[in-house]
Parts: sequence; structure tokens; C-alpha cells
Amino acid sequence: MNAPNITGSSTYTIGQMPLLQEDFHDTIIYGILMSYYTTIGKDPDRFKIFKDMYETRLLLMEDYLGTKSIQVDLEDTVPLLNPNLMPFKTSIN
Repeated sequence: MNAPNITGSSTYTIGQMPLLQEDFHDTIIYGILMSYYTTIGKDPDRFKIFKDMYETRLLLMEDYLGTKSIQVDLEDTVPLLNPNLMPFKTSIN
């Protein structure tokens, strides 16, 4: 007796996605190619091409993703206060 096919007829691929934004996925490839052209397929000219591409992408990434703070200008608005978070004295007399 065969076990029932619980997956159906659909196909899927299990893969791993880098944590980088999609715009910068090619940076990973440029780094790998730099490594390849300095070790296995030694070619200084191609290494330089991919090194320049890699460094350009790093600068773009730093410019695009490098800030850790956001500047928000709220003008002269008064901050909203939640009265439920402020202890106040009440008395029953």
C-alpha cells in the first residue's frame, strides 16, 4: 500500500533570499566574481572591473540605506498627550 500524496500536483522551489533589498542583490555577485578572479581564474583586468562595480554598488547602498535616523518636521504642533498614561490626584470629599 502506498502512502497518499498529500502535496498534490503543485511544484515549488525552496530557496533562500538575502536580507538585502532587491535593488542590491547584484552586489553579492560582484563580490563573488572579485573573489573568483583573484583565486581560481586569476585575471587582474576582470577583477578590477568587478571591484569597481562592487564598490559603486556599496556607495549607492550606503547612500540609500546608510541613514539610521529620519528627520521629521512637525512644525509647531503641540504633542498629543494620552491622559490615561498620566497619574493624577483625585479625591472624593
